[in-house]
Amino acid sequence: MLFERSERVGRGLAYAKDASSYLLNTSAQTMSVVPGRRSHFFEWLGERGLAPVRRGAALLRASSFFGDYVEDCFARTVDKAKRRGIVVSTTHDEVAALAPRPSGGYRVVTRGHAPVDADVVVLAVGNLPSNRFRALEGPGFIASPYPSDALRTRIPAHARVGILGTGLSAIDAALALVAGGHEGPVTMASRSGLLPTVRGPLHDHELAT
Repeated sequence: MLFERSERVGRGLAYAKDASSYLLNTSAQTMSVVPGRRSHFFEWLGERGLAPVRRGAALLRASSFFGDYVEDCFARTVDKAKRRGIVVSTTHDEVAALAPRPSGGYRVVTRGHAPVDADVVVLAVGNLPSNRFRALEGPGFIASPYPSDALRTRIPAHARVGILGTGLSAIDAALALVAGGHEGPVTMASRSGLLPTVRGPLHDHELAT
C-alpha cells in the first residue's frame, strides 16, 4: 500500500505541472528510473515523438515531461505487479503517525482513513522543506519558487525582489517572474556568484596511459 497525500504519484514539486516551462538541468539522455538503462527517459520521449531519432546534442525538456515519465513508469509497474499477483493500492492521504504493534510491525495512522497494519514500513518522503529561515516567514517571504503561480499571485508586479542563491531553483524563480510580467527589479545574491552548469549526455571513453 502506497500513501501519497497529493493526487499525483511520483511528481513531487520539481516535476509538477506548472504554468512556467521549467527545464530539467540534465539532458534526457542521462535520466532514468530503470536500473541499467541510463537513457530510458530519452527512449520514452522518442516513443512519443518528443525526442530526435539520433542522439546528438543534449536534449533538455520541460521538467513536467519527467513527471509524466515517472507517472507512466509507476503505472506500468503496477500493471506488472498485478500480472504477478501482487496488489498495489494507493491511499491519497497524509500519514500522521506510526505506532509499533506488540506483535511486530507498525500501525499506519492517516488523517482521513482507517489505520492500516503493516509488517514493514518504508519512508520515502523525498526532500523535506528547509526550516533554516523560519524567522523570515511572513507576507514578503516565499520559501520555494514551486509552483510558479505562488510567485505571480503573492508578489506585486512592481515589487523589488531578492532571490537568495543563483542555482537552478533561483533561475526558475527569475524565469517565472519574467514570464509572469514582473516589472520590478530582481536581485540574485549568491556566495559563489556562479550560475549552474548544464550537464550534457554521457559517452563511453577509454582511459589512455
